[in-house]
Amino acid sequence: MKREHKRVLLLSFVTRKEDLAVDLASALKTPEWQSESDIARALKRLGHEVDVCLVCDEVEPVAARVREWKPDIVFNLVDEFRGKSVNDWKIASYLELLGVPYTGCGPRGLLLSKDKELAKKVLRPHRIRVPDCFVCEPGTTPRKPTRLQWPLIVKTLYEEGSVGIAQASIVNDEAQLKERVDFIHRTFTQPALAEEFIEGREIYVSILGNERIRVFPLREIRFGTLPAEAPRIASFSAKWDEEYRKRWGINNEFATDLPPETVRRIVHLARRTARALNLDGYARLDLRLPAEGAPVLLEANPNPFLARKEDFALSAEASGLGFVRLISRVLKLGFARVKC
Repeated sequence: MKREHKRVLLLSFVTRKEDLAVDLASALKTPEWQSESDIARALKRLGHEVDVCLVCDEVEPVAARVREWKPDIVFNLVDEFRGKSVNDWKIASYLELLGVPYTGCGPRGLLLSKDKELAKKVLRPHRIRVPDCFVCEPGTTPRKPTRLQWPLIVKTLYEEGSVGIAQASIVNDEAQLKERVDFIHRTFTQPALAEEFIEGREIYVSILGNERIRVFPLREIRFGTLPAEAPRIASFSAKWDEEYRKRWGINNEFATDLPPETVRRIVHLARRTARALNLDGYARLDLRLPAEGAPVLLEANPNPFLARKEDFALSAEASGLGFVRLISRVLKLGFARVKC
């Protein structure tokens, strides 16, 4: 991409139709809109013209804004559509149908990664270690396969960001399994995923690139002073509830004490995973490091939270890629995407 003025349409989403009328000037000053605010500021520092378009239940406003404003590229921050995060790939597909370049992961990578069971099926033939699991459809009674051992962890099949994960997600018998699966079905109206619980350090791997994948310095979540009997899991509260994190001394830090050979294995795993799942643009991989054996990939998260003080940007900065340069690189990758 030439270093010249571009029109960048920042595409984000709201969960309620009434929020489409939000006062963006005020909203962009709040923590809930930190990612959009940081990115818009970086784009303007790069000399680009920025407009914001919000999507909820309809795509026609997106098409109308593309026709009227004629952006050079769309900076796609849509994590869900029509109230379902599993629909995010449809927005990327729609942008391709409109013929406009866009940032982030393409529809194939989004589709393969969002379904946690499907991602595992794709990765196993590539000899990437993933937790064994089974899916519990709504309206069915879960039965643990004999091949799996307690404890298990119960998750939503499609959500990201630890949505639906709490200390109660760790189950040790059939009664607890049924209770947690019923909670997922009732609360999220989607299948539940029950998988083997892997003990170990939780590592976050940030990657950037289309065909050539750059792996940034590794980060991990440290669980501080959680009670000894509490499972060390990245629950929703452990990730996003600042009061909870302060109470238990939970922090995200750089994993600086890993042996060089372990780091090399993780970097190799990250690149193989990106190719197997068709991840392009930028993504974050969540994995566990058990006391013995190979790293275990838990989830692949295309288009992770992209704010200046969050894990992805901090990892990029540690490799010498400051936030403004990072946003510039994300734009270049969007322009360079191979058309489907």
